Amino acid sequence: MQLLINVVSLLFTIYYYLIIAHVIISWVPDLQRTRLAEIVHVLTEPVLVPLRRLVPLPGIDISPLLAIIVLQIAQRFLINLLIRTGSV
Repeated sequence: MQLLINVVSLLFTIYYYLIIAHVIISWVPDLQRTRLAEIVHVLTEPVLVPLRRLVPLPGIDISPLLAIIVLQIAQRFLINLLIRTGSV
């Protein structure tokens, strides 16, 4: 069970870094036209787009911050669920 918890934690951590990369790429126009930017965009937009619609602020995009908060809550819930399931 510990292995599964570690894998889940690792996947969430990787996704947090992808969101941070998405933010950095959005600040650097030359990076936006790279293959890496395309991959990061494809992987992060499914989470960021609904959050942008939820809290539309003109001129500022807080969806990455909201995504990290929501993902941290989901991660804690999932890990707690795995811990409870594994100890029964």
